[in-house]
Amino acid sequence: SGSCVGEVVEVETLAATGECELVAGIVAACDLSQPAAVVEAQLDAIQAASDKVRGIRWITNYAGDLLPGESAITSRATWPRVARDFSTCPDFSRGLSMLPPRGLSFDLQANPDQLARWASALA
Repeated sequence: SGSCVGEVVEVETLAATGECELVAGIVAACDLSQPAAVVEAQLDAIQAASDKVRGIRWITNYAGDLLPGESAITSRATWPRVARDFSTCPDFSRGLSMLPPRGLSFDLQANPDQLARWASALA
């Protein structure tokens, strides 16, 4: 989304103005499960915003759908904006495949019980 690009612009500005001298690289947020054209456009915009972009990150913690009365993180290890298990999502896998040709890494945050599925998905 635009906020993902905005985050990169904000960090790039902090680095360029000297307010934060320690910025050697940026790992930007991007929902790789969106339609291919949307992901492509967002990756273009993210990389255009800074030559410090080294990778993409997305929180994938999912421990099942929340039941009535449950709250994210405290009731179960499902992150608030994660509505499915991205480790088994073909759209997310397609988005991941767009990163290597751009020289971008992917920073994974997942629950321990998702790691075996992620290992298979990323192999």
